[in-house]
Amino acid sequence: MMNTQKAIDLGAKRWTKNGYDRLYINLDMVEAACEKYNDGVVPMNRRAKGNFKMWAEVETGEIKSQGMGNYADDIERWVAQYIEEA
Repeated sequence: MMNTQKAIDLGAKRWTKNGYDRLYINLDMVEAACEKYNDGVVPMNRRAKGNFKMWAEVETGEIKSQGMGNYADDIERWVAQYIEEA
């Protein structure tokens, strides 16, 4: 289970509406996670960086994304690890 407060402290924004409770993860967090776990390489092109969405479901801790390209699973795993180890 994801530590909600850690994620918020790292820059995630909490959003609740119509039964949803999510933490939206910003590009700064993605870049920091990639720097730590992928030698600083953010495997997203400029277009993807402008159009991506990443969030964590607070209830389950599951991280999901849209527009991340071929490396979505890796990036989601790195972000989860980054939050866990913060």
